[in-house]
Amino acid sequence: GDPDCVVCDYQLGDGTGLDLLATVRDQDSDRPFVLVTGRGSETVASDAIGRGVTDYIRKDLDGDDAELLASRVESAVRTYRTERALERQRRSKNAMLDILTATTAADRLKRQFCAQLVEDRGYACAWIGTEEGGTPEPAAAVGGQAYLAAVAAGDGAAPEGEPARQALARDEAILLGPIEDHADGEPATEPWVALAAEHGFAGAIAAPIAHEGVRFGVLAVYAAEPTLLTDRERRAIAEYAETIGY
Repeated sequence: GDPDCVVCDYQLGDGTGLDLLATVRDQDSDRPFVLVTGRGSETVASDAIGRGVTDYIRKDLDGDDAELLASRVESAVRTYRTERALERQRRSKNAMLDILTATTAADRLKRQFCAQLVEDRGYACAWIGTEEGGTPEPAAAVGGQAYLAAVAAGDGAAPEGEPARQALARDEAILLGPIEDHADGEPATEPWVALAAEHGFAGAIAAPIAHEGVRFGVLAVYAAEPTLLTDRERRAIAEYAETIGY
């Protein structure tokens, strides 16, 4: 699996929590690992810290233990997720620089930006549209071909609520989602939400592409996983759009 945090007792039936810690660290040097033990010796604590444990909590027989453990796990997970997001953002910015220095051909640049968003950032679909009378027309796209074909099928007009269309209308980066599951089996009635759900999207982010006051089009990305639909990602996509505009 891919847990955000491992919480482990020190005394296990076939070894100790430090044995499991070594296995986890072989696979991921940064994943949070909280060791819980009733043996509060300095030797155990020193050994755990030396092997890279994230936190070390001694078990006591009182009700405050659970709250302390929950607080430590929450803090460790929050830090871990933030560090992963920052590292992903750093890699993305380096990739943007690589793309910009590799070619000056506009069509190739657009396609490479879309590919980077899908292959490295994890989106299901990314496309760049030029603005034709307020309606975005795809100029480059990676992934989501069936979705884009369905959008184009409506006489070239994106359905009501489509993120790229909204970003152009509002002239700002927007985040739509996560789309809630319809547990009762009823189909979504809002046109774009229904189309997104049909193609397996949990939501989308879109941002106008502009430079020095001149708007050239729009960048839109669609996520299959709700974890990509955050305000941090919205700001990152806005940076992509600014770079593409440049």
